[in-house]
Amino acid sequence: MPYLSHRFLPLTFALLATPAWAAPPGVPQIEAGMHTAAVMQMASDGQGRWAVSASQDGSARVWALESGALLAVLRPPLAAGEGHLLAAAMSADGGRIALAAAGASYVYDRTADGRAWRLAHITSAPAEATVASLALSADGRWLARGLAGTKGVQILDASSGALLSHSARYGGSCFSVAFSPAGGPLQLVSTSLDGRVRVYALDAKGQLGAARVAVGLRGKWPHLARFSPDGRRIAVAFASGAIPQVLEVANWREPLRLAQGGLRPGVDSVDVLAWSADGQSLAGLGQLQEGGTHAERWSAQNGRRLPSGTWPQEGLPTSLQGLPDGGWLLATSRPMWARVTADGAPRQVLPAPDWPGAQARQSTPLRLAANAMELHWDGPGRFPDMRQAGVPGMRFNLPKGRFAETDPAVLSAENHLAAVRLHLYGITGVDILSAPWHQLLRGLFTGPLPRPLFNPNEGAEAPADRGEAELDAGEVIACSAQPSHREQGVVWGSNMWLRAYQRNNTLQWRQAAATPVRAVEQSRNGRWVVALYGDGVLRWHRRDNGREVLALFIHADGRRWVAWTPEGFYDASDKDGEALLGFVTRHASAEANWQPASRWRQTLYQPARVRQRLSEEDQAASKP
Repeated sequence: MPYLSHRFLPLTFALLATPAWAAPPGVPQIEAGMHTAAVMQMASDGQGRWAVSASQDGSARVWALESGALLAVLRPPLAAGEGHLLAAAMSADGGRIALAAAGASYVYDRTADGRAWRLAHITSAPAEATVASLALSADGRWLARGLAGTKGVQILDASSGALLSHSARYGGSCFSVAFSPAGGPLQLVSTSLDGRVRVYALDAKGQLGAARVAVGLRGKWPHLARFSPDGRRIAVAFASGAIPQVLEVANWREPLRLAQGGLRPGVDSVDVLAWSADGQSLAGLGQLQEGGTHAERWSAQNGRRLPSGTWPQEGLPTSLQGLPDGGWLLATSRPMWARVTADGAPRQVLPAPDWPGAQARQSTPLRLAANAMELHWDGPGRFPDMRQAGVPGMRFNLPKGRFAETDPAVLSAENHLAAVRLHLYGITGVDILSAPWHQLLRGLFTGPLPRPLFNPNEGAEAPADRGEAELDAGEVIACSAQPSHREQGVVWGSNMWLRAYQRNNTLQWRQAAATPVRAVEQSRNGRWVVALYGDGVLRWHRRDNGREVLALFIHADGRRWVAWTPEGFYDASDKDGEALLGFVTRHASAEANWQPASRWRQTLYQPARVRQRLSEEDQAASKP
């Protein structure tokens, strides 16, 4: 699957004013202590001490589970076009971590002092294949890779990255791989788009035996399979919306049926599934057709539903694992990760550090002024000096670089505020065919989803009069924006691109998205496209040519903010706000390096230049 190109931003102006050594070496990037795009997978050690999370923001993070403290940030050397990580695995002793991107897998080993993890080796994916899933054996000796395409599964020596065995007789992409637990014969289970669940035995040299194929599957597209803690059973979840199924490994019999409950077959999905650490229950999280998520728990003894509790459900679930203390570890697209108790009650939640009010379950609109120079959002102020009751909302003035309380008269003044709203969730504007989360995952393996039609001309009857979006493999549309003028067409964002179309539905321009586009709008004066990205950053693009002019990040604490230009000049609320921004240097074969922007403060801290940039570009965009 192709991913997003990195935008290595020019620093021409800075280089003219200062020696070359003073220029930042890479791409501006937010570092706010948490992932800034969807967490694709989490994994923990066998004792529940640590966990690793892999994200679409291109980083992995290692956490102390008891305290929630961030122990390390891992930035593998992603190749050009690989914008994010897809999978993560951790050995039972926590000494080894494996990560997967589209074109390679990365293995990290813990340092001798036990305080960090170092990149040990990189193993490329086979030609025309994507590393879509990973698993480490309990002892950390073997690394299994599930491949997109028809390349099947591979077993690698986790210490060296050497290929040991390969099973390639697959009729579709491999969705998931998992090893059996320690204490019994070593086995590997895989799921595939060809509708099969396969179990392999491994010998002492890491060689795969002949695959045993599960029979009696009730659902299409098994996308996840996990061994029970005793290794005797396998639980299978289906992308088609079927209820998960439990099978005996030895004979493929179904020892129990899980209760359907309120789930509608073929409609509501169970996207992630896990056994409790003691093997007494199963938990599943998924997506409802009408929106939102659901949680289910079942008894492993009789298949009956158990009280589901109040699981954190911000975003769509992407990962679930049972913990030794009886609780659960989960991650979402929000991004967020959380620990919950055995019965599903939240114990610890680490949400995304983006916009104030963004954690709300309801869609939180950001109103954009007609000239795109001011932002307004609903709800009580969360700022230290504005917590009094009755505050109708907050605003951020870009030219002045400061927060203020929203005046109700301003909100109702049609000439001042456009009826333009950036929604943090959902699709707004033009009617565009999109896809739910499990289809996003499926798109990794199946290639382009059906091409959506958009922006039909009024009164048009011929299909040729409709715009037809050319989607890349694995690309899914996330949001859209109505034309602000008759001369303009639709703008829409996806997990890969921000695209603008002319009124005749031909592509006008497209910009690679550093992280998935979550929301987008066009200013009423027709000069700006403002997009909210998966990292919580708002970016201002010229409507006529798509060029990025300014980026703004406001932390969810409602106090810190930082804004910067493509040249690297920045303004910030204070030094705490400045600390959110840094520059990432990526290398071909070594860990990427993040350095704080403050290192180049003397050169790049230019509040006046940053504040003038929008007005200068606005004047340029206004000229015919």
